[in-house]
Amino acid sequence: SSPTGPFRDTASRPLVCQEAEGGSIDPSPFQDVDGQWYLLWKNDGNCCNQLTNIYLQPLGADGLKLTGQATPLIHNFELWEGNVIEAPTLYRSGGVYYLLYSGGPYDSDLYAVGYATSNRITGPYRKAPENPILVSKGAVAGPGHQAVVQDGVGKTWLAYHAWTAGRIGDAVGYRSLRLDPVTFAGGKVKVAGPTLTPQQAPTP
Repeated sequence: SSPTGPFRDTASRPLVCQEAEGGSIDPSPFQDVDGQWYLLWKNDGNCCNQLTNIYLQPLGADGLKLTGQATPLIHNFELWEGNVIEAPTLYRSGGVYYLLYSGGPYDSDLYAVGYATSNRITGPYRKAPENPILVSKGAVAGPGHQAVVQDGVGKTWLAYHAWTAGRIGDAVGYRSLRLDPVTFAGGKVKVAGPTLTPQQAPTP
């Protein structure tokens, strides 16, 4: 009843858990223009030599259960993605659905962000030929697991985490949250980053 909690899980089972596909992680909600809520996630197939897919499925009105059928949107097949795609983020602009995702080994400077587009929420989605669009640069290594946010004047920003070059990996790494402007137009996503110098902050 309050955003500060306490929170209770009253379910007797997970919302989704694809055991045969390595499990299910990286949930991300999305509300379409008609008010319908959806859940996106990835199966953890990279744990066990399977494909990793980004899935989409409608949520019930209370947001506590899945309805209908799960739809696979994209899977890993491009060289830069390696054996994993993950961290789905769906954003709609100008009648186009932009599916952002991360790919490659997260604990390296090869981790990066790409996107795919569709005119329908369930696809088919086409991966952008210019992928990946956010890659390591200077002191910023392995950017990924992005989220799209809007500030007080409607400007869109991409929040993501990245390692500091030279300090990569769980054992020795230093990972920080970063924010850069992003635009969605004409079926293209353009990220002004990674930026390496101070920039104007978002407008409250």
